[in-house]
Amino acid sequence: MAQLSDASLFKGTILDSFETNGYISTPPTPLPPQNFFEKAKKLVSDNPKATAGALTVGGLVLDPLAFVGLVGAVGFGSGGIAAGSIAAWMMSLQGGATAAGMTGTLISSTTGVTLLGGLSALVSKKLDENPENA
Repeated sequence: MAQLSDASLFKGTILDSFETNGYISTPPTPLPPQNFFEKAKKLVSDNPKATAGALTVGGLVLDPLAFVGLVGAVGFGSGGIAAGSIAAWMMSLQGGATAAGMTGTLISSTTGVTLLGGLSALVSKKLDENPENA
């Protein structure tokens, strides 16, 4: 049998009495691992209306920002089409010329317009097309 020092025996006795009398407790058993995707799937299936609402609001807010960022990354900018970009390649496919109202010029103008300015222009255009809705 191993020899324990008096200090070790005293520590063991004190800790045992504290645990027995409820002054300290044993550590709780760890929780089983939880699968994030299973919990997310359950949350979505239990709350379909809230999920649809959150996705709709998120799409309305993030889609225009993502569109402007993507258009800028392709090479369409407020100063025109960036040299050596995908947008420049697309322009070269059309012979290098762009007329007013072509897709390239419209896309290029979107990066120079603020989000609210673009939305107000869209709404006013739709109202001009359908004057009975005004």
